[in-house]
Amino acid sequence: MELYDCIIVGGGPAGLNAAVVLGRCRRKVIVFDSATYRNQYSHGMHNYLTRDDILPADFIKLSLKEVHKYGVELIHRKITSARKNGQGTFDVKDDKGTIYHAILLSCH
Repeated sequence: MELYDCIIVGGGPAGLNAAVVLGRCRRKVIVFDSATYRNQYSHGMHNYLTRDDILPADFIKLSLKEVHKYGVELIHRKITSARKNGQGTFDVKDDKGTIYHAILLSCH
């Protein structure tokens, strides 16, 4: 069984920020991204240091470069279930039925 330090569900700004922070700390991290963003039609994002008025798609492109630089794995799939198991870790199942295991679970 492969065990991740953290599984992040959601590849938007908050999920990618969490992934970069954990990746920089040399944690084994996987991000699940359905590529469906609430702000995808917005004319700009606000309140991100040095990125005020950036288009959401441009922000994602920049963020993905950072995420990959630190070895974070990114999978474009939807998560269908997540639960804490009897061993105190988390089991996360994607829409293809694959189950992933982690110490931490973060949903954004």
